[in-house]
Amino acid sequence: MKRKLSFVVGQYPHLQPLRNGKIQSDLIAPEFIDFPAVGRAFNAMLEDQRYDVCEMALVAFLQAVERSVPVRMLPLVTLGGFVHQGIFFRPAAGGLSPYALSGKRIGVRSYSQTTGVWARALLEEQFGLEIKASTWVTTDDAHVRGFVDPPHVRNLGTKGPVQELLANGTVDAAILHPTHKPAADFAPLIGDAARASARWFGAHQSVPVNHVICVGPVVWSDPRLVEELYSVLAASYRAAGVPAADDRDPVSYDAPRIARAIKLVSAFAADQGLIGRDLDMSKAVLGP
Repeated sequence: MKRKLSFVVGQYPHLQPLRNGKIQSDLIAPEFIDFPAVGRAFNAMLEDQRYDVCEMALVAFLQAVERSVPVRMLPLVTLGGFVHQGIFFRPAAGGLSPYALSGKRIGVRSYSQTTGVWARALLEEQFGLEIKASTWVTTDDAHVRGFVDPPHVRNLGTKGPVQELLANGTVDAAILHPTHKPAADFAPLIGDAARASARWFGAHQSVPVNHVICVGPVVWSDPRLVEELYSVLAASYRAAGVPAADDRDPVSYDAPRIARAIKLVSAFAADQGLIGRDLDMSKAVLGP
């Protein structure tokens, strides 16, 4: 008899072959639970491991590992991509350059949001931003309980859209999640985002990872389930045409490439005060 596993993942092309039954397993039977926004499931997964398989923001997972939350990660990226094109300002409020963010107010959902971590890193590295010299205006807390925002963060606690902060002038610039479309009167802060992204890739040989696949104790305590789950998920990616090891593809099931991204974002997260240094990931990421 197949083992029923609850799945919370987004409606991505690379997971459709598994969703529609084109890819099947002799061992597991996925039972998909859909949310209007998959991020709404993160807290429940981290607080009480409510789901067997759950998409997860990468930095939230790193913070969970540091706090010994009993979740593990499979080396599969569900959502990723360069974030240079996801930072916006409102020209009607005045001109703004990515080199002139010191002292400005920058909006982001939460200080621990993975997109924000990557964005601050690139702004610091490529445009000279001193992170602590700006005010980071947030609308929500971290997904992992117990994290305290640093002094340069102002958490409004409204849980509202970051776009509203930029639209009403609360912030001078805003970092939007990759799945969110900007308002018509917003403009990209980085004018030539493609060129800046290419420079970033040239320096790091890595595409930013946003969301990954996490599993709860029912799965990670059974090596057979781990092996089978990775196998069917990778098969779904392949059936959807995702290349096995294309460093420039935003999604991936290539463990070495994902390991590079984890190492990179871990360093950035530590620099930004989100996790401690030398986080032990040896048991946190399960092998294929």
